[in-house]
Amino acid sequence: MELCKEFLEAKSISSTDKKTVRKQLLLQRNNLPLEYRKQHSARICESLWTVLLQRSVKVIHVYISMGSELETSWLIKMAHDYNMTVVVPKVLHRPKMVSLRYSKGEGLKRDKFGTFVPEKEQIYDDLIDAVVVPGLAFEKNGYRLGYGGGFYDYFLSNNPSLFSSGICYPSQLYNILPLENHDVQVKKIFC
Repeated sequence: MELCKEFLEAKSISSTDKKTVRKQLLLQRNNLPLEYRKQHSARICESLWTVLLQRSVKVIHVYISMGSELETSWLIKMAHDYNMTVVVPKVLHRPKMVSLRYSKGEGLKRDKFGTFVPEKEQIYDDLIDAVVVPGLAFEKNGYRLGYGGGFYDYFLSNNPSLFSSGICYPSQLYNILPLENHDVQVKKIFC
């Protein structure tokens, strides 16, 4: 795994109470200045984009960012402009989610969980080349602390050959996170 230079200064989380840790991490991320978030979102998505092109990705599964998450709209736009098939997650029930095709110019709506999904909700069940995984914190060996539903752990464990990448702000990097047996590593972290 390639590491971001920021891992040299990464912190550790000693608490094993994931619920409390998630609240703290979300608060910290929400308090990041808007300019910091914009600057890092652009740089990180450009780095990821270069790797996706090198890997000749044809189908990308990427989350639609909300709130203070690392912004993915530029990445989605580029994928559409390069005629990649873009699919996005839709949560069904814990821990399952499906991939929905997200066509260029298609509108979005909020689902019952408050996340954005394409208006048409067309399920995509063919091969996916790469998946972009969100998180509240990432560890240098590829583990992540997500939002607590286990959706991406389940998805990645059922699709082990996918090129999985986590994207995060440098302030979301940690040397040690509280982990559980079902947690699945991403193959590369962009920070």
